[in-house]
Amino acid sequence: MTVRGTVALGAVFALLAGYLVLTTPSAPTPPLEREAALAPALGAASSVEIDWGSSATRVARHQGHWAEPGVDDLLDALASLPVLGVIDPTPSDPALYGFGPDALRLRVRSDDAELAALEVGALNPAATGVYVRRIGQAPVLLVGALLHWELEKIRRVVSTTTSP
Repeated sequence: MTVRGTVALGAVFALLAGYLVLTTPSAPTPPLEREAALAPALGAASSVEIDWGSSATRVARHQGHWAEPGVDDLLDALASLPVLGVIDPTPSDPALYGFGPDALRLRVRSDDAELAALEVGALNPAATGVYVRRIGQAPVLLVGALLHWELEKIRRVVSTTTSP
């Protein structure tokens, strides 16, 4: 190889290395920022109200313990679930996402404030997520199906412990 060929090859290598340095992506963002979480930390919760559409359930915390099992799991899921995406910022037909008069409504309260108020819609077509809206807000959000699972656990417990 000639000197001129070696210099040309070195110049091409320097250009490629410079291109890689200039186009390197910035540092990744943290995986879960608090703004992207579905709900804030819910450790101060004193009651959970679930309106199933046809019936309603209120579970209270007494002396640090919940009246029904599984409520801690539900609250942990709510506080840890990230919003995966905004599916529709202004839905023209919320019923397409499972929202309507008989949609599940979930409220978590502390002694002096409402910590979370959600309307829970249908599972997405792949059944990997569930559509939710914050009560009083229009955007349809997608969160993991863990929320649906935890709500079903509560529904099963309440239906077997409630006397007619």
